[in-house]
Amino acid sequence: MILYCGFKAGDPILFLVNVWFKTFLGRPRPYQVTVPGKPKIIPALPALDSYGIPSGHTQGSVVLFGFLAGEVKKIAFTILMVLLMILTALSRLVHGVHYPQDIILGAILGILILFVYPLIYRAGSRFLSNFILPAQGVLSILLFTGLVYLYKIFISDTRSFHSYISLAAVFSFSLFGFSLEDRYVRFATKGGLIIRLLRFTAGIILTFGIYIGLKILFGFFKAPEDSFFGLTLQTLRYGIIGLWISAGAPALFVKLKLSRRE
Repeated sequence: MILYCGFKAGDPILFLVNVWFKTFLGRPRPYQVTVPGKPKIIPALPALDSYGIPSGHTQGSVVLFGFLAGEVKKIAFTILMVLLMILTALSRLVHGVHYPQDIILGAILGILILFVYPLIYRAGSRFLSNFILPAQGVLSILLFTGLVYLYKIFISDTRSFHSYISLAAVFSFSLFGFSLEDRYVRFATKGGLIIRLLRFTAGIILTFGIYIGLKILFGFFKAPEDSFFGLTLQTLRYGIIGLWISAGAPALFVKLKLSRRE
């Protein structure tokens, strides 16, 4: 939703940072901690078989609600968004899935992404614009490779490696897609509520269709998940999704008159 309303590549980097820190720090959630001779106070939640710190919900809420507050620029709305951030963070404590330090680090990372990432993105875009498109594609591949090595060098736990690979592919190839979009499409994110809802709905449905379609197509190869070929197919699948999200969908929106060119 943020992507098609104006925060380019915000979602992939948000989750990429969260997965990296969770796995690097490797701290348990409250219900994963046991004391010898005492029963668990908080029962395990099967759907959350991941590390605790930082809180992804808190991090995401700071980015999402902070972005919306910056777009609307109304005091009352900003107060409401801050309240939603606080309530989201508190809900993670109430449900027993995070410690206070998980919430604090999640909020700090969310603030950094909200304010620092756009500056880095603009600087990166200017840097990429100095290269011809094929070179930009090569740089995207090198960025993906660097992100993978960043995981492999600092993290020995492979629990989240597949998720990390997927996010790294989406992020790296979406940057190349945005270069294509900036040069050939010039998609304008502005528009009324109905137009934005139509873009969001169409984007989600088509992206989900591509996601499922590629999963079925690549499934015919029957490549082991942890093999080099399997990881290559996974990278290709999510790289295509990144290109679609950043360049394909905006081009379609302009073609369908759901957006104007800048």
